[in-house]
Formats: sequence, structure tokens, C-alpha cells
Amino acid sequence: MFTLRIDHPRRFESVRSRLGDSLIRIHNEVQQAKDQEQRIDDLFEQWQGQWKRRREQIAERLEVIERQLQPVDPSGDQTPRLAVVGVPSDAQNMAAMAAN
Repeated sequence: MFTLRIDHPRRFESVRSRLGDSLIRIHNEVQQAKDQEQRIDDLFEQWQGQWKRRREQIAERLEVIERQLQPVDPSGDQTPRLAVVGVPSDAQNMAAMAAN
């Protein structure tokens, strides 16, 4: 609310106006938006820190796996030799796999 001086220099009265109320409401909403934006920025920075740590953990694990796989193929061939192993759910699938 705005304070206006009326008649006497020491006498103050509060006068409400639609403009004053609108300005106060806008100010409050802008402040809330800034606070929310700051919270979002803080959460994003926190997420980035967690992802950075997780990414480093994944990189370390991959390095360990690579070191463990080096003795398996001493020729240094870089193409992976992977196989997918599955268990057939019925006898028909098992017979088809046996035929191949």
C-alpha cells in the first residue's frame, strides 16, 4: 500500500488503489517466479553433479571390464565377440534350435 500525506505533515493515511494493489500483486508474482527459478536452477545443478558422479562411475566400470577382457583376446582384435544365450520356453522352440 502507498502512504499519502494529507493536510498535516505528520499525519499519514493509507490509501488503497487498484493501481497500487496491481503493482503489489505484480511485484509479489515476480518475486515468486524468481524464487521458483532459483529453486529450479539449484535442482538442475544438483542433478548435474549427481550425473557427473554417475558418469565417472560408469567410465571406471567400463575401464575395469576392458582390462579384464584384454587377457581373453591377446591378439588385440577390437571387434567384440558376443553371443546371446536364451532358454526356449517350449519343446518346439528347442527342436528348432537343435535343427539350426
